[in-house]
Amino acid sequence: MTLINLQGWASGTYTLDVGNGITDLLGNALPPFSHTFTIDATRTGLLWSNPIDGATSAVVNGPLTVQFSNVLDPASIPDSAVLLEGQTVVASTTRAATGTANTIEIVPAAPLKPFTSYTVTFPTLKDAQGQSIVQLQPWTFKTASTSASALGAAQKHRTALR
Repeated sequence: MTLINLQGWASGTYTLDVGNGITDLLGNALPPFSHTFTIDATRTGLLWSNPIDGATSAVVNGPLTVQFSNVLDPASIPDSAVLLEGQTVVASTTRAATGTANTIEIVPAAPLKPFTSYTVTFPTLKDAQGQSIVQLQPWTFKTASTSASALGAAQKHRTALR
């Protein structure tokens, strides 16, 4: 699902209510949900992530992808993300996604553990103006089984700035 405001987002608090009738790529019905978010249009913040924040069935292999609202400082991207399993840092590499100036990939050194919770923070990432990235809360998700599935593609859910 993609949420796009064609006029651009003004600073403020918004609520997205999603009702019945939404399915994933496998045809599974997704439960209705509501998400409230705040936008500071003057700062760079997280636009979307794959897997989504709060996901419970993320794939264990492949890069984690995050897009931000503005162009990033390329010098701040390498290893700017911290991937944690509990309080333990998970070895990973952070790099710019090919062909974009505002999307990064976090590539774990080894496949993630199945049925495990992870947290990602961006303590050193900056935008092109040198401002630190706005992240009001850590990005968290839980992995599914060891097999990759179509759910990974379905989890590419774009969320508004937090």
